Amino acid sequence: MRIHLSLPLAILFAFPDTLAVASAPPLFRPPLAVDSGLGTWESVVADLNGDGTPDLVVALPTGGETTNGRVSVLLGNGDGTFGEATTYDSGGNEPRSVAVGDLNGDGAPDIAIANFCVWIAGQCSFTTVGVLLGRGDGTFEPAVPWNLGGNSTLSIAIADINGDGKNDLLAPVEAAFGFGVAWLAGNGDGTFQAPRITVVGSVGLNAIAVADVNSDGLPDVVFAGYDFDAGGVSHGVVGVLLGHGDGTFTLSSTQHTGGSGGGYVSGPFAVGDLNHDGMLDVAVANYPDNTTGVLLGNGDGSFRSSALHDSGARLAWSEATADIDGDGNLDLLVANFEGSIGVLLGNGDGTFQTTQTYAVSGDAISVVATDVNGDSRPDLVVATSLNTAVLLNDTGCARVPPVVTLSLTPTVLWPPNGKLEPVTLSGTITAAGCRINPNSVTYVVQDEYGEVEPSGTIELNTGSVYSLSVELQASRRGSDDDGRLYTLTVRAENDEGDAASVSRTVIVPHSR
Repeated sequence: MRIHLSLPLAILFAFPDTLAVASAPPLFRPPLAVDSGLGTWESVVADLNGDGTPDLVVALPTGGETTNGRVSVLLGNGDGTFGEATTYDSGGNEPRSVAVGDLNGDGAPDIAIANFCVWIAGQCSFTTVGVLLGRGDGTFEPAVPWNLGGNSTLSIAIADINGDGKNDLLAPVEAAFGFGVAWLAGNGDGTFQAPRITVVGSVGLNAIAVADVNSDGLPDVVFAGYDFDAGGVSHGVVGVLLGHGDGTFTLSSTQHTGGSGGGYVSGPFAVGDLNHDGMLDVAVANYPDNTTGVLLGNGDGSFRSSALHDSGARLAWSEATADIDGDGNLDLLVANFEGSIGVLLGNGDGTFQTTQTYAVSGDAISVVATDVNGDSRPDLVVATSLNTAVLLNDTGCARVPPVVTLSLTPTVLWPPNGKLEPVTLSGTITAAGCRINPNSVTYVVQDEYGEVEPSGTIELNTGSVYSLSVELQASRRGSDDDGRLYTLTVRAENDEGDAASVSRTVIVPHSR
């Protein structure tokens, strides 16, 4: 019996989309909406076209049982914004999870997307993972579906499980024998062998992660979901399958996550060293509570009892971890389905500070922490029922003005025939500390006669490069023996208001 996640869209839109934002100083700027498609379920950030700029891959399960799901690809602009979505068929119904990795050994990232079910005659007959091989330029081949040997998969992972240098696929499935983890060994060319399933038993699996939790150098599988007590009440569960390095596993442990009865772990969870002891820990969102459970690792594939922390809102759905404030301690990020992200700053010993809450529009389903604007600070990418939201990191940064360069072509206007002549301004504007405010980048022309003085804003291109043209009049007064002088200035500020400018001159000489 699976008790999870086929929530109708009516429920996805039922909750309020506003929530009080944490008191100052905020860790993040207000969310920026990215039009990734309605009904976003999970987002992954990766450089898909090799330009050094993070891009976005989004699972879109809308369509339900009758129409294949979709996956959207949005190339990044390097400033926290993304281009228009390109959409691909997911290779099955209701895609819920997405992963990116090189599956055919060509050095280009590929996409694997877990499709919840393939419905036949109203029955969830089997489940697939759709594999979209990348071309290296941010575009992908059509999805090829691979049968996972069960149904109702909600998670996907890419890893080399058997140490042959070829990436494999792993996904939780439900079948006649109960629940298990399907391993599809990669052939190294984007194709896969038949699934081999490690049986977990009666524990329902909703999410998996691959990590070496017992420090033996071999990849293990951490899973999360639910089980039932003697009274038929569900509880959240975390467990570990210890890997043997050959694609086989041994069930190490399962334990409850501390959530209330009737709950479960619904979505992605976090794995990391939360207390600096060199052993991996786990943090999970306890749905439908407003708690996150922290299970500190013992280093052998088992965990201590769960310690509960406030997630910031009801319906804690999924979790991630990152060092948000740059203090060297991992922090927790909880996507609360009610429409917010709870941020718990870590103390470095496995305990956490009071939750700060940041509202997003729609129902928050998954959160990823990564730098999307090139300032070396982790930002939040949140999949919601309405779109993808980006919350740029606003923690302390070096109060150093930007670095502005400026070149002019030409610098001499001749002959002085009174015509308007184009002058090209070009250069770079880079952040030396705090992020550059894109709305602050401007140019202005000062004319000693006060007759031709254009000004305006400058749009930065990839790599913080700019180039634009202005028209200046090629004329000077006959009495002006030293020629007519134009001064062109480019100015920029960072997010903290620290400004820098540089000026260059163009002359209309008296004579040549």
